[in-house]
Amino acid sequence: MSEVVVAGGGAAGMAASLTLARAGCKVTLVEADDVACGEDWHTMWERGRRGVPQLLQPHVLLPLGARLLRDRLPDVYRRLMDTGADEIEFGRKSPGGMSPEISDLPYISARRPLLEWALRMSVFQEHRIDVMSGVRITGLVGTVSRVIGLRTSAGDEITGDLVIDALGRSTRVPNWLRAMGAPPPTVSSNDSGLIYYSRYFQMHPGQSFPEGDWISTPRGDLGFALYMSFRGDNGTTAVVLGIPDWDRELRILRNEETHFAACLAIPALALLVDPSFARPITHVLPGGDIPNRFYDYGDQGEGLPEGLIPVGDSLCHTNPAFGLGLSFAFLHATQLVDTLGDRAAYFARILPDTKERFKFATEVDLDRGRLWRGEKIDFTRRDGSYPLFSFFTAGAVALRDADVFRAYVRRMGLIDRTSVLDRDENLLQRIEALFARSRADASQQVFRPSRTEFFARIEKHCG
Repeated sequence: MSEVVVAGGGAAGMAASLTLARAGCKVTLVEADDVACGEDWHTMWERGRRGVPQLLQPHVLLPLGARLLRDRLPDVYRRLMDTGADEIEFGRKSPGGMSPEISDLPYISARRPLLEWALRMSVFQEHRIDVMSGVRITGLVGTVSRVIGLRTSAGDEITGDLVIDALGRSTRVPNWLRAMGAPPPTVSSNDSGLIYYSRYFQMHPGQSFPEGDWISTPRGDLGFALYMSFRGDNGTTAVVLGIPDWDRELRILRNEETHFAACLAIPALALLVDPSFARPITHVLPGGDIPNRFYDYGDQGEGLPEGLIPVGDSLCHTNPAFGLGLSFAFLHATQLVDTLGDRAAYFARILPDTKERFKFATEVDLDRGRLWRGEKIDFTRRDGSYPLFSFFTAGAVALRDADVFRAYVRRMGLIDRTSVLDRDENLLQRIEALFARSRADASQQVFRPSRTEFFARIEKHCG
């Protein structure tokens, strides 16, 4: 694979280009947006990027992705840290104190434009990478049995020994395969059922992110909507309200004043949006149409023509609330190199994690939707809704037990396979007992407004 063509210059495409180039390959990176080396990351933040509609939405780099970035692309990591990103270790919050299993679980908090800029600077400095920006790809070059390149809207052909599909959520490769007469993948797709309303805030000088009864940042489920927060770079924070896509009454949260009032109605978020603590720096940023989608090309990629490999969201993308996208992009990029272009070995390395996380995200979203629609869903016991039990219930008690904390943060940080917790009957039983105890203990109750109270507080604030 001495000459590689990478389709798509987002995070996955740039990470793949860098790892392959540094393994000795000559890489041609083809990107539809007009990107330039000298562009400041603030410019990306201000205007966004057409080819990456989620660019301005909150992101997080989970411990697996953070480790891979630090170890495999250290120059990108250093540039991020030098430009205001933070590496946050949550092992210190374990109720049992720091232990070897949780001593290196860094999260990297950085807004997506800063991360892409840091990658782009290294891409343009790598002499083995030729960047073709402002070039729209219209199809694949090759036959049913082998792909050798890309075709552009200008009619040009860009060829190589290997083609990487890093076109992300909007990849058209399945359509192009069908047009060539090759079988497209089997697609599993389930809508997350959510609309997100996000807004960024800038902490005032001298302020720091508050400590509280949460592992990473405040987040939770109100029973009719969810709330999340994300730490960003340079003292920024994003607050997110997620609503069912069928609940039109809650769409008032797209309004800035209403969104602000809703955050004030949730005590954990009220801390982050208090005018004495931070000021808003964006409008409310809506995001919707977010499916969990997996393109099944076979356990060894045998459903693909030779010479073609997907990475990142082009293979699988999930509800962004789980924060998997960036970490999987770095995982796939490093596995491309570690398997030396052996497609069967590549798929063997990445598919187990990819499939189980897709299944997990899909099941959590489906059961959450059923719960919000009024179905009786028992998430307090493992023999009820296990997806919600392992996600919500385990997280709710993690700060009360060192073993639960260790298992939960390693699972959610992509360090452990989901089966590590799933098969630990003693730990699952302990989670049940801890949650039952916390529900019975008034001192451990977290206030969450009912739907009626939620709207009443918004109306009171907005007059």
